[in-house]
Amino acid sequence: MKIIAFGDIHGETLNLIKLAPEIATADKVVFVGDGANSLKVLDAAALGKLLAVRGNCDFFSGLPSEVIDNGIFVTHGEDYGVKAGLTSLVAAAQRRGAKLCFFGHNHNRSHDVIDSITFVNPGTLGNSRTGAPGSYAVVLIEGDKFKVDFFSVGSK
Repeated sequence: MKIIAFGDIHGETLNLIKLAPEIATADKVVFVGDGANSLKVLDAAALGKLLAVRGNCDFFSGLPSEVIDNGIFVTHGEDYGVKAGLTSLVAAAQRRGAKLCFFGHNHNRSHDVIDSITFVNPGTLGNSRTGAPGSYAVVLIEGDKFKVDFFSVGSK
């Protein structure tokens, strides 16, 4: 299974449009919040495989604050204090029986394995403040193994 994960778009919708060809190759698409309004550019096929949560900037999106789907836990991260560390997020993922957890909020792409749970922050797809290219994650699942890679928009 191939998962494309992104979030923290913050109005950089063009980066999501650039990511569309990669999204088309995915089995699942994960949005970790902040920029829900940009999701309207996705086609029906992409929306059909989307696991999406609201971020702290998605006040009126109507998206849930978290989703659990077949051992995949998705949350924005603000509710779990991820800017200060992953302790609360780890406990939440454990309570939900997650094997894989996606989160955002702190804009720092990361991949950690803690207590047999893989945690992935795809970074920020919209990075207009720094001028750096947007970041996203590709997770390949083979059996119980997770291969995590990070890319900049347009680098593949």
